[in-house]
Amino acid sequence: MVGYDSKKLAEGTIPLRLIVFQSFANMAPGAVVGVFMTGLAGLALGSMPLVAIGAFGIFFLTLNANYQYSKRIANAGGYYGYAGTAINKYAGFYAGMFYAMNGIVGGAAFGFLQFAVFAYFLFPTLSAIPYLWLLFMTADAVFITFITYRGIRLNLLYMTITGIAESAVLYVGALVLIAMAGHHNSLSVFTPVYLGNNYSLLFFAIIANFTSFIGAGSVITLAEEAKKPAITIKKALIYVIFIGALPIILSSYAFTVTYGPLNMATFAGLADPGFLIYLGHLGPIFAYLFAILVLNSCLSVGVAIFNATSRTLWGMAREGLLPKSLSYVHPRFKTPSRAIITLAVVDYIIALASVKAFGVFDGFFVLAVIVAIPVMMAHLISNAGLPVLSLRERILKNGWRVFTNMVVPIAAVIIIAFAIGVSVHPLPVWPYLLAPIITVAWFIIVTIMAVVYRARLPDVFKGKPANVIEKADVED
Repeated sequence: MVGYDSKKLAEGTIPLRLIVFQSFANMAPGAVVGVFMTGLAGLALGSMPLVAIGAFGIFFLTLNANYQYSKRIANAGGYYGYAGTAINKYAGFYAGMFYAMNGIVGGAAFGFLQFAVFAYFLFPTLSAIPYLWLLFMTADAVFITFITYRGIRLNLLYMTITGIAESAVLYVGALVLIAMAGHHNSLSVFTPVYLGNNYSLLFFAIIANFTSFIGAGSVITLAEEAKKPAITIKKALIYVIFIGALPIILSSYAFTVTYGPLNMATFAGLADPGFLIYLGHLGPIFAYLFAILVLNSCLSVGVAIFNATSRTLWGMAREGLLPKSLSYVHPRFKTPSRAIITLAVVDYIIALASVKAFGVFDGFFVLAVIVAIPVMMAHLISNAGLPVLSLRERILKNGWRVFTNMVVPIAAVIIIAFAIGVSVHPLPVWPYLLAPIITVAWFIIVTIMAVVYRARLPDVFKGKPANVIEKADVED
């Protein structure tokens, strides 16, 4: 194997009870409820619970491919390993590089800037202190880099402890608000009536928000470090639905019936409506506990992004598709330490440049918009490969396999392609126009890299990506 580094990560050491919180943290339900639900409300209005369920449905379709692949493929490169095995290494290279772009930009946005944005929403007077955002950003960068560098078990333990608390608070808060709503509870919020029964607006809102869930798929990059990966990864993908996705849906319903379906346009205009609802209905102790956990979610999502992105880079580098130095494994901590440091430096520069160009708030949201298309592209390529793999390896043994391995991924490809189309047509206004521009530029860069590799290292695209799951371990 070209460029293969014999040093390994902490292979086969991480149990399910820890690894599931990689998915949870990358989904960041606390941050979704505390920060992004305002955007969801702005599009969905009083039909926000319907839109949340629809977005979850699309997420579930796209996650099916990860579930099916995880039973036979375990590669730290994640989507590179899946698409590279299913189709070829060229497809894997594009999938991996799109996912890497998502992680690089996402690390700058959600890891380094999001904490400051939510803190400013929570305490607006802080924004008047010059360069306080830089202190927040630097502290975030140091914490995320340190805990990721020091070992996967350490950072997963941190995400597990805080994730359990985060999930519990979201569940309790939502259920208590629903109980307090009394006769204001209504099934009408599960209809498009508050969108004027306009199904075009409904579908647009669903498409625009399904990326709120899509980070759950990042757990596949920890497959080489998971105990019994053929079982552990697929279970993690299921469990995260209950600990991460359902609290988001419940919160969307609880906030809507509490604030009033007809008032959601006002809800969307508030800086931190979730905190205000908790403060007004559940009291300051619960509200500030929620705020602390949302701030922590802004940190843990950065750790999860660094875990996933550094391993994607490492997995591709060990096979010669990225600089050899990125395949280095720390001898003590068993982490892709050089990939982590490289990611930290690049993300810090990106975050600084974004704030310099657009300010803290707009800089964050511009970066947050940029990550959507590349992560959808990685999922599109991965889903497109599942029918190819299933036909080649004769996995289609019955009608159920035809449905899960052919029908569902083809439907996911169509929906993701449509979602990408909605994202770029009509073209967004400046500065959000940067999202398609940078994605196209990245595609050109990746294509040039592939052409150069083919010319100089013709063997690098031959064969299949590494896989730690033996044939005997494959579960059908």
